[in-house]
Amino acid sequence: MKNIFKTIKEKYMMLFVLLGLFILLSVISDVFLTSQNIMNLFRQVSVIGIISIGAGIVVIGGTFDMSVGSLCTMCGCACLLLQDKVGVLPAVILTILIGAAVGFINGYIITAIKGNSGDSFMVTFGMLTVLQAIALLLTGGYPLNPSKSEVYNAIGSGTIGTLLPISIIVFIVLTVIAAVVMQKTIFGKEVYYMGSNEVVAKLAGINTKRNRIISYVISGVCASLAAIVLTGRINGATAKMGHGFEFDAMTALVVGGISLSGGIGNMINMVIGVLIMGVLSNGLNIMGVQAESQYVARGLVLIIAVLVDVLKSRKSN
Repeated sequence: MKNIFKTIKEKYMMLFVLLGLFILLSVISDVFLTSQNIMNLFRQVSVIGIISIGAGIVVIGGTFDMSVGSLCTMCGCACLLLQDKVGVLPAVILTILIGAAVGFINGYIITAIKGNSGDSFMVTFGMLTVLQAIALLLTGGYPLNPSKSEVYNAIGSGTIGTLLPISIIVFIVLTVIAAVVMQKTIFGKEVYYMGSNEVVAKLAGINTKRNRIISYVISGVCASLAAIVLTGRINGATAKMGHGFEFDAMTALVVGGISLSGGIGNMINMVIGVLIMGVLSNGLNIMGVQAESQYVARGLVLIIAVLVDVLKSRKSN
C-alpha cells in the first residue's frame, strides 16, 4: 500500500497541484472559470508551451537553450517585416528557416567546443544577447504593425467555434508529434541516452554531435513557430515581446518533471508544467497582483523547482 501511494505521488503530484490551483482560483475569483478567461489562458500557455517543446528536447539531451525567448522575438519581428516584401506564406517559411538556422548555429558551436551543460548555457545566453540586438535593429525600437492577413492573425487569436483557440490546437499537435518522436523513434531514445550519460552514449556508437545539433534545430523551429502564434495573438510585434520567455520555459520544464541534469522527463508532463505556470500567472493577473510581485513569485517557483530537481537527482544517484 505504501508503494502504491509513493507511485501515485511520483507520477501524479503535479497533476494534483494543477487541479488544486484550478479549485483555489475558482473559489477566490468569479472571473477565473469564465469562458473568456479560459480562452485567454489557453492562448497564453500556447506560446510558452510551443517554446518549451523544443527547449525540453534540448534539456533532456543534457544541455540548455537560453536563446529561445529572444529567438521568438526576432523571428516574430522578421516575419512581419518580410510579409510586406515577399508575402505571407514565403515569410512564414523564411521565418521557420531562420529559427532552424539559429538552432543549427547554437548546436554546431556547442558540439564544436565539446561543451557541457554549463557551456551550452553561456553560449546560448550569448546568442540571446545577439538576437535581442537584431530585434532592436529590425524594429528601430518601435512596435510593428500587425499582419494584413486574416489567416495569419487567426493562428494566434482565432478560435474554432466559440471556446477553442487555434493556438492551443497548434500546441497540442506539436506536443503529440514531439511525444511520439521522443518515445518511439531512434533519435528520441538516443537523446535520452545522451542526457543520462553522454560518454557511455558515445561508446555505444550514438552520434551525439548529430543528435545535439538536431535537438537545437528543433528548438529553433519551435521558437519560430511560437513567434508566428505570438504575433498573431498580440496583433503586431515589439523588440521586447519575448522578454523572459526562456526562464518561463525552463520553469515550466522543471515543474513538469524534466530534469536539468538530462535524461529524465517527457512531453506530457511538460504540458502539465506549462499549464501550472500559466494558471499561476493568470490567477495573479486576475487578482490584480503587480507585475513586479509576479516576477518574485515566478522566481521563487523556479528556485523551489530546481531544488526539488536537485534533491531528486541526488536521491536517485
